[in-house]
Amino acid sequence: FGFIPLGRHHIRIESVDHQARRLQTREASRLIATWDHHIEVEPIDERSCRYHDRLEIEAGALTPVVGLCGSLFFRYRHRRWQRLARRLAG
Repeated sequence: FGFIPLGRHHIRIESVDHQARRLQTREASRLIATWDHHIEVEPIDERSCRYHDRLEIEAGALTPVVGLCGSLFFRYRHRRWQRLARRLAG
């Protein structure tokens, strides 16, 4: 969330599948050994889609805390995506 300095977070795009609408990144930082992020966008109809996030996290003893923070962050981000989509559709 930008208020606790935890060092640099490294992101490597592992794969992009445009046809399947999938993206996978391999991410890590000083405290988080593994933060693998899988994103998939599934079309529902001409005007809507379903957006899936899946994380694989490994941070040693901090894994439960990092997992909780990740969950909170993605909930916040998804609410923002939904607000943006409603504004664009309106």
